[in-house]
Amino acid sequence: MFPPGMPGFFAPPRQHGFTRAIFVTLASTLFGLSLLANMYLLLYSGLFSAQANSVSEQTVVDGDPKEKVAIIPVRGIIRDETVMLVSRWLRAAREDANVKAIVIEVDTPGGDVTSSDEIHYLIDKLRKAKTEHGGTFPIAVSMGSLGTSGGYYVSAGADQIFAQPTTLTGNIGVLMPRFNLSGLVEKWGVAERTLAAPEGGYKNAGSMFSPDNPRDTKYMQGIVDQAYDQFKGVVKTGREGRLKASLAEVANGQVFTAQQALKNGLVDQIDYLEAAYKWAATQAGLSKPTVVRYHRRATLLETFLAESSHVGPRNVNVNLQVDRSAIDEVMTPRLQYLWRGE
Repeated sequence: MFPPGMPGFFAPPRQHGFTRAIFVTLASTLFGLSLLANMYLLLYSGLFSAQANSVSEQTVVDGDPKEKVAIIPVRGIIRDETVMLVSRWLRAAREDANVKAIVIEVDTPGGDVTSSDEIHYLIDKLRKAKTEHGGTFPIAVSMGSLGTSGGYYVSAGADQIFAQPTTLTGNIGVLMPRFNLSGLVEKWGVAERTLAAPEGGYKNAGSMFSPDNPRDTKYMQGIVDQAYDQFKGVVKTGREGRLKASLAEVANGQVFTAQQALKNGLVDQIDYLEAAYKWAATQAGLSKPTVVRYHRRATLLETFLAESSHVGPRNVNVNLQVDRSAIDEVMTPRLQYLWRGE
């Protein structure tokens, strides 16, 4: 009935073969998911963070690579992000034995009190690290269009401050922006009922939804005054022996032109960036300096977006959203070394 050698029935597949197939399928799936996850993390790291965290140097003047003057930019409103960026550059300068002097390239209206103070501290820390064995490490500042408030706070500790002919600087003072909406909320029948402990304390002092309270205003003014005293102390120490006007005359919140700042002793020289790095090189005893500017390397994603912007016209959907941090900034009083005249 059946050909020789062929059994008279078809044997069912072995059970362990079916189990092996399921196991192989699951293992392959898990391996594929793991591979995709690792590729995603690698891609994310490359696109968003790896390059952004690295320090790049742009050569301004070619010279002896062992005689470096590093230019470190401080631009825009000074915030936490500025501190993180400048901190990386200052650390790179500290770890590079070839860096013999720095120029802080300032073009900022100032910013947060704490961020400005931290950059000032980091610059001083770099100086101490570079001179701990008895050497010299000149620090110059070259101001662009603005070196006001927090920008001047950052600059005050430099050995030499250069301002361009069109620079605006000074504005030594403190802001704590506050907005009071109590009249508006009363008009709409809204009343603040915030509970705070201790009862009758200062936890809710300065609330924008409650009418001004003289006690609370005095309390808040005391905080601002302490930040102001800190600013004056930095200027007094940094410009000791070089101020040509009294501290009270220059630390009144006034913005000065470069010529006025020179007359008052807030800056040492009216000239451009080139003069600043040549001065730093001379003070460091460099014969043929290499001048480099530190900058943040663009991420792969930023590079891709920049390149794609030149491909041609395309439809762009703009989705405007209110950032919660922006709301928090308005709602929360914040000390600022900032000029708001622009």
